[in-house]
Amino acid sequence: MSLTSLLKKSKKGSAEIVAFAILLIFIVVAAGPKIKDLGDTVVNGVSSTNTQVQQTLGTH
Repeated sequence: MSLTSLLKKSKKGSAEIVAFAILLIFIVVAAGPKIKDLGDTVVNGVSSTNTQVQQTLGTH
């Protein structure tokens, strides 16, 4: 394997790593607030269910 072909392969690999990193950053920035909202919705649903179960069982 020549040095030139090794360098070309190395550049291709680093470009793929950079592209993957940019994709991950985009996903975090774009989807982050929606994931947080989903988490808040789940927390509210679980709290509501807890309250209803406590009231049903008479432990509240």
